Amino acid sequence: MTFVGVILSILAAGLAFLLARETKLRRALQALCSRLLARLAEAPRRHFASPPTTSHRSQSRPRRR
Repeated sequence: MTFVGVILSILAAGLAFLLARETKLRRALQALCSRLLARLAEAPRRHFASPPTTSHRSQSRPRRR
């Protein structure tokens, strides 16, 4: 009977460790996703704030056909 108790204790400790690790990884992933979403939400504001870029093609040359 003691052997079963030791096995169950080790199993419970391993499960607790895996759950704690999973929670830590999930929180890290949530933080990363929230930072990415904040950066994506900020990107259009920066795009409109910058001056418009000119095209690489010169306006005086006619277009090739």
